[in-house]
Amino acid sequence: LSNLTNLTSLSLAGNQISDIKPLSNLTNLTSLSLGANQISDIKPLSNLTNLTSLDLSGNQISDIKPLSNLTNLTSLDLWNNQISDIKPLSNLTKLTSLDLSVNQISDIKPLSNLTKLTELNLWGNKISDIKSLSNLTNLTSLSLAGNQISDIKPLSNLTNLTSL
Repeated sequence: LSNLTNLTSLSLAGNQISDIKPLSNLTNLTSLSLGANQISDIKPLSNLTNLTSLDLSGNQISDIKPLSNLTNLTSLDLWNNQISDIKPLSNLTKLTSLDLSVNQISDIKPLSNLTKLTELNLWGNKISDIKSLSNLTNLTSLSLAGNQISDIKPLSNLTNLTSL
């Protein structure tokens, strides 16, 4: 695949892929779907700065630092991985859709400046404090089930929500 440098969209979901190094040259990609594979190392994706949509759900990813360069992303799907540190997502300010469900996330402060988000899925994590969501006023859909939240007052500002 490394020679297919004109590709703009690639779906390899539902395979048994673990090594994605051959994708590192595909810098014209805007959409990449790698869900339901056996990927743990996503460093080869760090050059793919034209990506606007990325699906890495259902893999074995714990380190998402390589995603911090992908500032054109508008949709990012990371559900069902082994992620606990989401700081690398804090500068992905073009995101409108983010799925972090079924991970090991407790600190969601890094999401506080992702103000373009309209859809945010955080179910099945270890979240107790949701204050940092209070300024995400463009949210229309928010999923927080299966966490450890006791105070939902921070959601009172989110008047655009249609699904909670």
